[in-house]
Amino acid sequence: MTITTLKEKTAKLEAAGGSVARLRTDAVDTADEMLGAAVAARHDNATERRLTRISAGAHIERALRLAGRGAADLKTLDKAIAEAPHRFHATRDALYQAERAIETASWRITPPLLEEALLRTLAVQSDPWTLHAELAEFGWNVYLVLALAFAHMGARAPHLFGKLSVDEEAAQADAANRLVAETLAVLRSMPQIVEELAQRYGVQVRPGLDPTNDVFDAALALR
Repeated sequence: MTITTLKEKTAKLEAAGGSVARLRTDAVDTADEMLGAAVAARHDNATERRLTRISAGAHIERALRLAGRGAADLKTLDKAIAEAPHRFHATRDALYQAERAIETASWRITPPLLEEALLRTLAVQSDPWTLHAELAEFGWNVYLVLALAFAHMGARAPHLFGKLSVDEEAAQADAANRLVAETLAVLRSMPQIVEELAQRYGVQVRPGLDPTNDVFDAALALR
């Protein structure tokens, strides 16, 4: 009787152990899926992807709002430069610098939004005061130059732009960052699961140190 009971209990323990192992594996798999979603969000939020999300029209709209001007002023500036380029030396160079920055830098996410910073950035062949004065003579400002640069680049290179508004793109980026932060917080609350993930991704677990960020970085590099 005793031997039979022991065998039965041993069998139950082995079965329970198998169930626990399967549950643990399922938990680690679920955590890995969460990690994968966070990694995808981080990849989707990379600068090179964000650069092509916002529409040229949305950039123009923001710049005109900052300029306190409308689309008619944009056409007037463009026409004035074309008809009398000798009167707009600083403005023409600023327009060229802005178009270059839109094409090659991060301005398709967010250009400099403070007027002083924008003047300093665009006044390469002149100085900020000269550029400001040249525009102010006609009641214009440097934001109008920025809007015109986006208009030119939108027409010349439409593939550089997307379809989102500025607010929509910012919300998408914020949501991705929030997903990553919340996922890492959940994983930190499950250190044993994270240790299992560390083994999967070849991350060394050092005593007393949280490996969550290292696991995330390893997954980011592999996926």
